[in-house]
Amino acid sequence: MEEQNDYLDSQIKEREETMQLEIQSQVQEQVQRYSTINAELQSLRDVIDMRNAEIKKLNTKIKDFEIKAAEIPALEKDLRSYKDHNEQLRATIEMKAESERALNLTQETLYQNIKEKEADNKSIVLKCEELQFRLSLLEEKQGGSNGNIFAPVSYSTPASSPRRQFSAPPPSSEPLCS
Repeated sequence: MEEQNDYLDSQIKEREETMQLEIQSQVQEQVQRYSTINAELQSLRDVIDMRNAEIKKLNTKIKDFEIKAAEIPALEKDLRSYKDHNEQLRATIEMKAESERALNLTQETLYQNIKEKEADNKSIVLKCEELQFRLSLLEEKQGGSNGNIFAPVSYSTPASSPRRQFSAPPPSSEPLCS
C-alpha cells in the first residue's frame, strides 16, 4: 500500500504541478489581458472627455441657433418693412422724375415763348422807334404835309438812314412807346 500511496502522492504532485502551471499560465494571460485595462480606461476617459466637449459646443451652437431662430420673425417683419419703404421710395423717385420731365418740357415751352415774345418785343420796339423818328421828323416839318401825320415822309439826308438813328431816338417831351 505504500507503493500505491507513493504512486498516488506522485500523481497528486504531478497534478498539482500541472495545475500550478496551468494556473500560472491563466494568471499570466489574465494579467496580460488586464494590464492594458488602465491604459484602455484612460483612453476611454479621454474619448469621453472629447465627446463631452463636443457635446457642450454643439449645445452652445444649438442655443445660439434657437436664439437666432427666435429673431427670424422680427427680422422678416423688418425686411418686409424695408422692402415696402424701398418700393415707396422708388415710386416717389419715379414721380419726381416724371415731374422733372414735365417741368423740363414746360420750361422748354416757356423758353420758346419767351424767345418769341422777345422777338415780338424787339419788332415792336423797332416800330416804336421808327414811329418816334417819323414823329420827330414830322414835328420838324410842322405842317409841311398839311397836318397829315400819316403821309409818307421824305428823308432829306440819304447818308443817315432811319435805322441807324433808331438806337438813339430824338429828344421829345414824352415817348410814345415804352
